[in-house]
Amino acid sequence: MPIVGRYEIGELDQRVELQKFTRSPDGQGGFTETWTTEATVWAHVRPQTGREREFADRQTAEAGYLVVIRYRDDVDETWRFKWLNTGRLMNIRYVQQRGGRELYLPIEAERGVAT
Repeated sequence: MPIVGRYEIGELDQRVELQKFTRSPDGQGGFTETWTTEATVWAHVRPQTGREREFADRQTAEAGYLVVIRYRDDVDETWRFKWLNTGRLMNIRYVQQRGGRELYLPIEAERGVAT
């Protein structure tokens, strides 16, 4: 579990979009499924892990990240990030909710897997 301390001005220097999966009626009895941007926030993004594996005769690369944002109580594991500095999409794997009085919200995210 990541330990989050205090951050200096400028350490939350990456822009990320918090995206939520939504289903909207399409007017014909079906649904349109899409990712909707809930907020664009400043974040501290740090790589944690990385690996390559073979799947269906192809090499795939996966990477785990620690993403720290200012505290919000609405983010959960069904959301994802779009890291605007790189254009990469990352699935949220774990949100360390510790209470509403925290300054920061540490989130473990993963890149390179199906979104």
